[in-house]
Amino acid sequence: MNYSKILRQAWKNVISYRALWIFGVVLALTTASTSSTLFSQSRWEQDETLGGIMGTGVTMDLQPGDDISEALGEAFAEAGEELRRDIQQADSELTRFYRNVLGLQMKSDILNILTMILWVFVLFLTVGSVARYVSDTALIKMVDGQEQTGEQSTTRDGLRMGWSRTAWRLFLIELLINIPIAITFIVLFAIVFAPLLLWGLGISAVGWLGVVFSGGLFFLFIFLAIIVQQVIRVLKYIARRVCALESAGVVDSVRRAFRVLKGNLKEVGLTWLILVGVNIGWPLVLGIVAVMLIAVAVVIGGGSGLLIGLTANAFGAANPAVTGAMVGIPLFLLILVTPLLLLEGLKEIFVSSTWTLTYRELQVLAGLEVEALAEPSAAEGAVD
Repeated sequence: MNYSKILRQAWKNVISYRALWIFGVVLALTTASTSSTLFSQSRWEQDETLGGIMGTGVTMDLQPGDDISEALGEAFAEAGEELRRDIQQADSELTRFYRNVLGLQMKSDILNILTMILWVFVLFLTVGSVARYVSDTALIKMVDGQEQTGEQSTTRDGLRMGWSRTAWRLFLIELLINIPIAITFIVLFAIVFAPLLLWGLGISAVGWLGVVFSGGLFFLFIFLAIIVQQVIRVLKYIARRVCALESAGVVDSVRRAFRVLKGNLKEVGLTWLILVGVNIGWPLVLGIVAVMLIAVAVVIGGGSGLLIGLTANAFGAANPAVTGAMVGIPLFLLILVTPLLLLEGLKEIFVSSTWTLTYRELQVLAGLEVEALAEPSAAEGAVD
């Protein structure tokens, strides 16, 4: 298999096939590991009324000739009694508040907030999944179409290719592969840590053996998980192309992908190794670009924010620093994030194109092997 030809064509797709860019960026956005943080603020109000001795409302009405010490003692005694009653009343009211108000209202508010967060998460997950599989399908079919016809598709054509039943099948392929693997690893994980239960049962001698045994199995489990993860990733790449390019069903795509992987371990392994090298070197490239972008973003974003802040201050704005920050920070993030996101999208295009071209090359090689096997049989028939 001509790997240099495949890599050159994949790189050419990255540079010259501009219609792929939007799908690569969407794929980079939806496959990245992201997390969102929700901030909530609570406002607590406290109404304090101070008056009298120790806030009890007890006062001293002193007349000329009265004994101050005796009056003060009586006042403190009355204040202590009043404070005790206030504490009892506050305790009962607080208890009733927790039971009647917080016990219901807070549970209702928390439930509503959790429900809202869940729906937002489901919405983002759904939209992200649809965008991911539509983009993945579009990239595969657009690269394959160029190889067949020599013509590049438009973005609209790519969207039409991606918005198809194939995208749904790619999602089902993901589930078909991930669910059994996840169940298997959960069972293996339980087996690895099962000996630790002996420690919990108080069997110290056997418990220490269980700890040592679990520790050894744990490292073996991690090593196995890494290998299986890479094999499954390659299997998914091939299964998606079987489905998208051969119009195969979900189960048939996985079955045929396994046969392709099993019959072409050397070719597929070398392609995987090349892309591993790309993934290792890519963070270094992004790091260098990010440093340069940060410098540019600081100059442009920080300079713009400073200029806006000074202008706002000259015109007598209440918070010129906030005004400058509202302009400078978004501009800083725009200059920093947009090029990095585009670069990540270009990498996704390169990886997808490489696997598509590799699959096409494997299909050509398989066809040549079938023809080579058929020719001797035809010759033997002619001799007979």
